[in-house]
Amino acid sequence: PGMNAARKKTTEYTHTNTDTNTHTHTLPLGSTHTDRMQTVLVTGGSGYIGSHTCFKLKEAGLTVVSVDLNECKHPFVDEHFVGNFGDAGVLKSIFEKHNIECVFHLAAWLDVGESMKDCNKYYVNNVANTLHLLAAMLDAGCTNFVLSSTCATFGTPPQSELPVTEATSTRPDSVYGRSKLFLEMMLEDYKKIHGLNYVCLRYFNIAGAMPEHMLGDYGNCELHLVPVVVNCAKSGKKFTMFGDDYNTRDGTCVGD
Repeated sequence: PGMNAARKKTTEYTHTNTDTNTHTHTLPLGSTHTDRMQTVLVTGGSGYIGSHTCFKLKEAGLTVVSVDLNECKHPFVDEHFVGNFGDAGVLKSIFEKHNIECVFHLAAWLDVGESMKDCNKYYVNNVANTLHLLAAMLDAGCTNFVLSSTCATFGTPPQSELPVTEATSTRPDSVYGRSKLFLEMMLEDYKKIHGLNYVCLRYFNIAGAMPEHMLGDYGNCELHLVPVVVNCAKSGKKFTMFGDDYNTRDGTCVGD
């Protein structure tokens, strides 16, 4: 799996498109995304995954509201709020102004190495702030939630459990991975107690772009495996694969 590629560097490399591991529950979006829903909120809407998500949601005919620490100038976002997704004032403004029917929660701190040096930063933002978001949702009567989780919830699975499936044991070996796994566990409680509909997407090595809409991985290339490989190929720089003692033919991890 992609998460093993950074074993010695402790930076998470994350894979999209069709290679997304999902932990699912019923989410009544309808076959056309517009049968039952009109307005959605995307946290992290200015980011790599967030901007693509906003585009596809708008393309499906939905009203798209986003919130991010950074500005968002994409024409396919109907309204953007600058601020933290867990800020009480920001959340009040969003839910009072818009009838949000589903939240796509894509915002989080995501550097594995940093999380092992500053766990407070990651637990406060990824866990505590998400609790504020969930509380605001429930107060507003919104009970549909999509979580951007991570392959880091699996940690480093033993060879006997490869390839990874949804049934693979979760044993995160980083604060970042644990923060996401905590959220998945919390969401199950919110489902049982508050009737929350949710789905968790566990990404691996994210790749892809929409150059015709100026969408791509511009800001976090150093954290994602595929852009690093492509940039090294274009520049002629050496690409380093971390890990040389795996039980494979050449000692490197089994990857894509």
